[in-house]
Amino acid sequence: MKKSSFTWFVIQFEVLFGFFTLMFFLLFSSSMSQDGYPVWYSLGTTILELFAFFLATVLCLRNAFSEMIVSSRKVWLGIGLGMLFYFVGNIFFAYWELVLQREPDVSPGDLFYIVSYLFLMVSMGLAVFERRLNLEGWQYGVISGVGLIGVVIAVLLALGDQSAAPAAAQLNPFQAKSAITAPPLFALAPSESLQSPLLTVPALIAPPLEAIPLIIYWCKRRPLGQPSHPNGYWRSKDFSSPSKVY
Repeated sequence: MKKSSFTWFVIQFEVLFGFFTLMFFLLFSSSMSQDGYPVWYSLGTTILELFAFFLATVLCLRNAFSEMIVSSRKVWLGIGLGMLFYFVGNIFFAYWELVLQREPDVSPGDLFYIVSYLFLMVSMGLAVFERRLNLEGWQYGVISGVGLIGVVIAVLLALGDQSAAPAAAQLNPFQAKSAITAPPLFALAPSESLQSPLLTVPALIAPPLEAIPLIIYWCKRRPLGQPSHPNGYWRSKDFSSPSKVY
């Protein structure tokens, strides 16, 4: 099989796998009962998630050890190791919840999750700060806006969860106790109560803040007004020869 054919096969397989995963969630996520989701649904989502992180690990490590990558391969190595540790963490998490039937508030997988985030933060930092930072004013504005909007949305959602408990108590006073002590929707751990809404903020602002290094990186890939080569190359100021855009 030619290399280009294999690449297209991988792309099509990933698209179909993503579509299948989405349909599995949309079709069967409504099967939740009072006792929670059935075992087959939890097992299915676990397998799909494990396969997704395993595939991401393989592709990232492939780029890390490939001589065709002209960018810093340390970035791909860090992301690949982050995906690998997250994959292992999910295995421990699933074993803790599905096999041992224990509450997954705290599990051995949390240690691997922490290491995974450390690898991802370091690799994202290398992707940004190893290159010269030369952004336009509007690009700085976009980056600042993304971070600010993420923080504002996180705070509003956390405060909204706090104000929802008294409202529920007024509607049904017999359920006042359960409404006040019920955990918020976006809590870091299901055991956290609504009396500590700010504990939920880091979990909400993490995705937009993690996207900021990617935005900086993509803004720096091609300077504003830099013409692109017809074959997909562009001449960088840091290299004397064309570099392939990846």
